[in-house]
Amino acid sequence: LSLAIMTSIHTGANVLGIAPRKILKGLYLDWEASAISHKKRIKELAIGHSIDIKRLDIAYQECTSPLAEMASQLAKRISDEGIGFVIVDSVAGACGGEPEKAENVIKMFNSIRKLKTTTLLIAHVTKSNDTTRKAFGSTFWHNLARSTVEIKRQQAYGEDVIHIGLFHRKNNYGRLEHPLGFRIDFGAEKIVFEYQDPYQMEEIHNEMPTKDRIMASLYEIDLTYQEIADATGLKPGTVKATIKRHPQAFELDNLTSGGKGNEVKVSLRNKGLKPIQQTDTLKPIHKPIQTDTEINIEEIPFDLKD
Repeated sequence: LSLAIMTSIHTGANVLGIAPRKILKGLYLDWEASAISHKKRIKELAIGHSIDIKRLDIAYQECTSPLAEMASQLAKRISDEGIGFVIVDSVAGACGGEPEKAENVIKMFNSIRKLKTTTLLIAHVTKSNDTTRKAFGSTFWHNLARSTVEIKRQQAYGEDVIHIGLFHRKNNYGRLEHPLGFRIDFGAEKIVFEYQDPYQMEEIHNEMPTKDRIMASLYEIDLTYQEIADATGLKPGTVKATIKRHPQAFELDNLTSGGKGNEVKVSLRNKGLKPIQQTDTLKPIHKPIQTDTEINIEEIPFDLKD
């Protein structure tokens, strides 16, 4: 997924159904795999999305030392080669010590600041982290990141297809975005990403916010509290309380009394809020941010530019 993101940003190709705001040269820092596996993935992504392999001249570095020891050297490379987007795969190797210790995490984030460019960090989770929805190790992995996204996977035995759901857990500079879903096909020596409605992904659906799960059940038909509970797997009391908290989203049928045999029906006030159902990766899922909304560096006070 991270390499697909970099492929899109590096070439401008619409790999994930989301048009990149700008094209930036990428650098992949790899503590886990090798240059051979990296090139193989690049080639299969290019074939799967009809991208000229010559355009994927993504910079790559196989790493064995902690990021803190490499930061000055990497900062020079990033400046010399005009690199604008870096991926760290993964933080467990990059931090150079136990990821549970705050000092190791803080030291690594300080090293990232020296790079002076956008950096995507890949972190592992364990079963114990399923409840916290945070990366394995120190809580500073979550606290010091500007934005975090949790990835949930769904895969059947014997299949070359993975279904993933992306859940935005933190954003220091704006709203939390709606969940995204993708189908990744690893067949025939190519990798193909297709957008998939996360609300229709059985195992991942349960990760959706309660309000969104209720809304998804009401797009086609009005339902009673019990019918919504049956459709979503939520408790009737939870359904009723959630609907009551969001009167701007839900509307009750006032013609019924709600008594036995004459239950209240719930409907959506605006069915235009339905999440995008999209499989054509050539069309954008979200509109790209317009360049005229970017901050003009000349408008920033001199002492804040550096």
